[in-house]
Amino acid sequence: MTQQIDTLVIGAGLAGCTLARQLDEAGKAVILADREETVTSSKVAAGLIAPLSGPRLLPSWRFAPAWDAAIRYYTELERQFQIRLYHPRNKLHLFSSEGEREIFHRERLVQHSQYIFTPSPAIDSEIFHAPLGGFEMTHAGWLDVPAFLKVIKKDFADRGILRTTNINAITDLYWDGPRVEIPRLGLSASMVIWCEGPTATANPFLPGIRFNPAKGEVLTLRIPDLRDDRILYRGVWLVQLEGEIFRCGSTYDWVDLQSEPSTAGREQILGRLREFLKLPVEVIGHAAAVRPVIEDVRPMFGIHPHCRRLGFFNGLGSKGALLAPLMAKEFASQMETGKQNSDPETSLTRKAGIQLPPRLTEMAQSILEPLIAARDVVIDATAGNGHDTMFLAKRVRNRGLVFAIDRQPAAINRLNQSLAENPFRQVKPILGNHAELAALIPPEHHGLISAIMFNLGYLPRGDKEIKTSAETTRPAIQQAVCLLRPGGTMTIMAYTGHPGGPEEAAAVIEALRELEDMIEWKEHFGEPWMKNPPRLLVVRKK
Repeated sequence: MTQQIDTLVIGAGLAGCTLARQLDEAGKAVILADREETVTSSKVAAGLIAPLSGPRLLPSWRFAPAWDAAIRYYTELERQFQIRLYHPRNKLHLFSSEGEREIFHRERLVQHSQYIFTPSPAIDSEIFHAPLGGFEMTHAGWLDVPAFLKVIKKDFADRGILRTTNINAITDLYWDGPRVEIPRLGLSASMVIWCEGPTATANPFLPGIRFNPAKGEVLTLRIPDLRDDRILYRGVWLVQLEGEIFRCGSTYDWVDLQSEPSTAGREQILGRLREFLKLPVEVIGHAAAVRPVIEDVRPMFGIHPHCRRLGFFNGLGSKGALLAPLMAKEFASQMETGKQNSDPETSLTRKAGIQLPPRLTEMAQSILEPLIAARDVVIDATAGNGHDTMFLAKRVRNRGLVFAIDRQPAAINRLNQSLAENPFRQVKPILGNHAELAALIPPEHHGLISAIMFNLGYLPRGDKEIKTSAETTRPAIQQAVCLLRPGGTMTIMAYTGHPGGPEEAAAVIEALRELEDMIEWKEHFGEPWMKNPPRLLVVRKK
């Protein structure tokens, strides 16, 4: 029996767990699905929270509301599960340069004085090398992110609403009806939210999102002689976990995006640590993961602009512990009202966000446009409503030739009407079946055709019982390859949502595979939230 739910949240990192719990607390029926990878950015994350960060002392984005939301969220979680998750700690920032100290005194001290005070206890010169001094910040601390993830997932597992599985975006989800069907999991959801971290770059539902992922490495250290429990920072951060055990990091690597610790990363962290810490350290652990950073370094969430059953929550980056509760609350509110995220800094449609590709019919024309020259001979093998015919006519101009073929008199009549209004002398309408393509084209043009376009299926606004089929299209494709000149290109639009469509598309692909000694070809999919999305096949003759 299919289980009806409100929301399927895919990805149980910091973003996914926070959002899933937010929805669950609001009374929504939620399932949280996760691949349960050994190494993820959330499991390696330091979970640091501070009003200012980095060598440039940049103010944390939306710090005041985010801090309020985070403290309330983590405090409530600790009360509910009787576990310590958030560790409030002041942050001691040691200046590494005169320029950094100048920025602090000129700008940050005035702008953020409510968080800043003189270090107490004072900076110990026996322990720290800090000739330029530093300052201390309140409203700082660190979240035990692995413990946070563990408690959320255990609670969801105990209640039967956690699924450990890898969901395939194309084969597992069916979008034809008013709900999203996930037959393999026995689920039917009103909405699916992707919270995948950096793997979202390969998600076909979210094209064009401009990620700038960065690998980060952290070390676990034993420092027996260090008794300071503040978060320490000078080039790298140093956080006491318990007793003499500390974590230190991290690196930023935009080239090596493998989640494997490296010797270079280890030495970089230790080198920066030695610049300010005079005590001996022992490395007892080393981990690495890839952060899901959006190009403009802002979180991104919202309902998909073209599919209201699909949402996205990602890009928290290194500020995830601070931002996740506030962003999840805002997103949950938008889901409740059905409103799009209109915030220009976090919406899916901002510059770094979703960039929907053109429709496949438009893509076919854009691919052929630079390949067709005046005087070329081209073919619209399924003229239909004449859109491709007119496109081809404009490309070859009056000196070229367009053969426009269709088996339906209604299509040829429409085309002749269009030609009466737009007199393209170079267009030659032909009433005939594309299965006899070679016989319909004069022999003198065989092997000299620059481009051929197929748009399969039935005539729009015509008789849907009259349509192309596997039996007619397969020989048409074989003949079309022979008609092309070397380097000529063919585009094939295949629609699989009507009876016979999937079989016709399969026949086309089978024919292309048999012809691979003569051609090169590539397949493009459209509207991935459809059960049977259209396909565009682009073929080039060798």
